Amino acid sequence: MATGGQINTDILSDEFFDVSCSMCKNKGKNTEGEKYCVNCKDYFCLTCVQVHGQVPLCAGHKVLDKSQVNSGTSKSLPKAPTERCDRHRHKHIDMYCQNHDNVGCSTCMAYDHRLCKDTFYIPEFIQNNTYKVKSTGVKTKLKKLAKTLENQSDRFKQDKQRLLKKKAEILADIRKFRQEINDHLDKLEKNSVDEIESQFKCLEDKVEDCLNQLQIKKIS
Repeated sequence: MATGGQINTDILSDEFFDVSCSMCKNKGKNTEGEKYCVNCKDYFCLTCVQVHGQVPLCAGHKVLDKSQVNSGTSKSLPKAPTERCDRHRHKHIDMYCQNHDNVGCSTCMAYDHRLCKDTFYIPEFIQNNTYKVKSTGVKTKLKKLAKTLENQSDRFKQDKQRLLKKKAEILADIRKFRQEINDHLDKLEKNSVDEIESQFKCLEDKVEDCLNQLQIKKIS
């Protein structure tokens, strides 16, 4: 049943483009980007590029055909980044700091990475393959890492042996102390028994003397 409204066919379009118009994309439309603004680093369709040109701040911007960007005729303009910076929404994420292994827009780099030496413009960084790790360098690092791990393993083994030796010494000290305590208790026990036996013998002799004297008196 008709509602009286019009359906936006641009939104429903499933046509695929190499690059899309950024202004149309923000409006939920799917339109091919025919022009590229070097300054804005955005693609525009033929309609939006006219609007772009009417903005006073954009009047002096350099606008190229899409073919100039993608064909490689302009070496300094590889395919432009499209992801926006979270901190600076008007900027694209197009810079990479190798020192901190971090990406951001040009403003991020100017504020947070101004002292870093190895910062790159991402499209050129990728296009020119400026960050290539040589296999010899990787092998050297792996050998160095393996040596470090081997040394660390040896230190762990030595520490383990020292711990085992210390454990044996402590257990020996505990057994020795226990034996000393046992010897001391045995000595106390013997002394106590000897003293009781001596006292008992003395009392027993007295009792025996008394019995003998009573026996003599009884006879006489």
